[in-house]
Amino acid sequence: MKKLKLAAIAIISLILLTNVIQAQELNQKPINKEAKKQAKVDEKQLGLLVGQQEPYRQIIQKHDKETQKILDSYSNEKERNEKMKEADEARNKELKSLLSEDQYNKYLKLEAENKQEIKKETKNKTQ
Repeated sequence: MKKLKLAAIAIISLILLTNVIQAQELNQKPINKEAKKQAKVDEKQLGLLVGQQEPYRQIIQKHDKETQKILDSYSNEKERNEKMKEADEARNKELKSLLSEDQYNKYLKLEAENKQEIKKETKNKTQ
């Protein structure tokens, strides 16, 4: 009887652990998926040349991973915002060296629009 109870507890624990792992993966996938989707939209809007497309995607995906790491690591809003600002500045520096002046200015405009949209969505979620 004790062995049966231990086996049941072990199975339930395994199921719960699997659910936790899957939930964590689901929380991360949309951001990566969204970053890829956004990169493709940006490529068209910025008029990226063939040689710029892959480096652009790599920079965006790298920044996406850094952003997720920051969001997961910092519970203090002020620290998190400072780290996000630093990451944004690093990304923009990389992009400025990749893009033409016109493309970079378009990128900054798109980025500002995206941030405004995120603020609206966040505001709507809290209401």
